[in-house]
Amino acid sequence: FFGGGGGAFRGPSATVGWDSEDSDVAFMSSKRSDDGDDFGFFGGGDGRGYHMPLALTSGAAVKLDHLPADATVVLETSIWDCALIIILHQGCASWKDPRQQWYLGAFNIIETWILLWVNIVVQVLFIIAVHSMSNAQGFGDLKENMLDTRLMLGQLFDEMDRKTMTTRAERTCNNQIVDSMATLVTDLAEYLSLSMDKGLIALPGSTICFLAMLFWVVEMTVELRRCADLFLVVHALPITQSTTTIEESGSTHIVKGVTRCHKCLSFMFVIIPRALISWFLLVFGKRFLAGTTDITELILNTCALEFVRNVDDMIFEAMATRTLLLFTQTARIFRFDALSQQPLLDEKSANDFQLAGRVSPRIARQRASTGEVFNVLVSITFVVAQSYEGYCNLIQPINEGAQSVYKNVCDGNLRFTYMMHPVADMPLFAQADHNTEELIAMRCFYSAQYEMVRIRAGFHPQHFEHNATLAQMVNGTSGLCRRGEGGSPFDGRSCPEMELATLAALRGMSEVGYFQSSQCDDQNVAFAVIRKTCLSPKFYHGSSVNELRFFEHAHHCADLADMCLDSSTNQMTFRWYEKLRKVCARTCKQCQSSEVVAAP
Repeated sequence: FFGGGGGAFRGPSATVGWDSEDSDVAFMSSKRSDDGDDFGFFGGGDGRGYHMPLALTSGAAVKLDHLPADATVVLETSIWDCALIIILHQGCASWKDPRQQWYLGAFNIIETWILLWVNIVVQVLFIIAVHSMSNAQGFGDLKENMLDTRLMLGQLFDEMDRKTMTTRAERTCNNQIVDSMATLVTDLAEYLSLSMDKGLIALPGSTICFLAMLFWVVEMTVELRRCADLFLVVHALPITQSTTTIEESGSTHIVKGVTRCHKCLSFMFVIIPRALISWFLLVFGKRFLAGTTDITELILNTCALEFVRNVDDMIFEAMATRTLLLFTQTARIFRFDALSQQPLLDEKSANDFQLAGRVSPRIARQRASTGEVFNVLVSITFVVAQSYEGYCNLIQPINEGAQSVYKNVCDGNLRFTYMMHPVADMPLFAQADHNTEELIAMRCFYSAQYEMVRIRAGFHPQHFEHNATLAQMVNGTSGLCRRGEGGSPFDGRSCPEMELATLAALRGMSEVGYFQSSQCDDQNVAFAVIRKTCLSPKFYHGSSVNELRFFEHAHHCADLADMCLDSSTNQMTFRWYEKLRKVCARTCKQCQSSEVVAAP
């Protein structure tokens, strides 16, 4: 035999040798053996020599002392491959003979069939789950539903935020509100790469979705290509009459022939179901990914699909016996279509073959390259076609639907508001422009409403420093709320804390009813919060100073007595008068009378 760098061998009938520099191979002429077979020597460029039948034109199976790497199919540690090799092995009934090296026993055979059906059922259920969660219809009627909600609720006057003078629709689009509609709008903004905090290198959601889909298509192409490869390998196995041909090679056992019945069983219960499951996972997985508009969920869904794809491996490794694991790892299926099993010479060259020169292995490579290139081109074409179809038919409609939904919610005029006419029952409109000076001055009143609720909940105010006494009066825990102290403007009716039944009664009380009730009084605690809020740096600056200056001299409702009765002596605007005459009802002479005092 030959050494590593090249060499020669002289036999009784011929000389064999090769040159390692150009990897050319020389063959000796044939020698007739006792059983009629022609034998020769094959030397590879790696320095290894193989003794094989010299059937150069027949393409028959070759018995090698050391099998080439491409001569067998190595099985994966999965229930699919385990069931396949079990079915092919049963043709020789070796599982009944404990003397055989590949003896398994009835328990392992039965367990394999049980695990195979469990795997099929589980994967079918996962396919149904993925299909049910996929959004094949896109956004559909959601476009018009979101527009209706934006117009009828988002622009409604009652839904305006008085402290910021913004409509609900504007706050929804600015991510300043928390509800299902705002969450969807935020997700769509990120998907369309419209979010302001995503940076300059942020990818749109459609691109990320396409990358995830491309990954999934490549993953399933590997699985489908494996199914096609096993189909061709099993189909190429010679059909035997009653037993399977199994040959041992070291620690492995190789299937080299199978009965027609067991070949059909392998197609029916393993290869075809595996291919169908892979195909439906590919189709429904693409829809599942395309319908995901949340970027975070898109990454998680991609990982979830990968988990579904590996269910067969997990089931087998978790439940199979060690014997089955080792059996699958050491089993092989002979490839009769392998490159090493193809004839190097055509019939004419083989007849003239008499050690007359060198035969380059490039002849075999050239003949085999056509099939290999074809397989690769088919795989690449499949990946490109599936990815293109997924982008055009799935991702693009979802992306267009997301743009339509976002435009229906956040496009157009967001700063108008409306209410229904109390008599005509038709809409009346107003521009909710929070940049006007008049509204800026009035915003502190509505901010004071929020501050009181914030203090009552136990939080510190946003616009002024925390005052423990004021917080106790808002909470109703101060002694001033239970009894009036001499000269103090605060008493039980000034504090906003009251019984639940009283609160329910006030809910349906009209303005006139309140002025005529015993609850009518100066709300000095509320006035104190309004004063502190309006004099905070956020509101008391610029042009609003003139309108809010009266708060510097008015510490309690009683300080507004002259302003309420004689508007010519103060700078209180009519809007502030309308608000404060109800807060300081007793000082402004509103209690016990349905008549309104003279307006300023």
